[in-house]
Amino acid sequence: MPNANRDSLERKATEKLSKLIMNVIKDSFGTLDPGIKSLSKSRMLMCDDCEIRVGNVCAPYKQGKHIETGEMTGGCGCALIAKTLSLDSECPLGKW
Repeated sequence: MPNANRDSLERKATEKLSKLIMNVIKDSFGTLDPGIKSLSKSRMLMCDDCEIRVGNVCAPYKQGKHIETGEMTGGCGCALIAKTLSLDSECPLGKW
């Protein structure tokens, strides 16, 4: 991959991670946008009964069926409390 493409991807990943971390911090101080908080709660409700959830993690060693494609997919390994606060994140099973 050319350096310019790699740099662009790294920059986008860094921006996404920065937003996620800021939302986690804002949530811990009670200053998170109410719309994001509501979205996070809605997403967590969908995660509650998920077959690839283990504790607070979307387990990469567990498999589930993607709701749109029907393909078996592994979890992403993310901490769900943080991932559900990220507007840029998606469920690996397509649930949200």
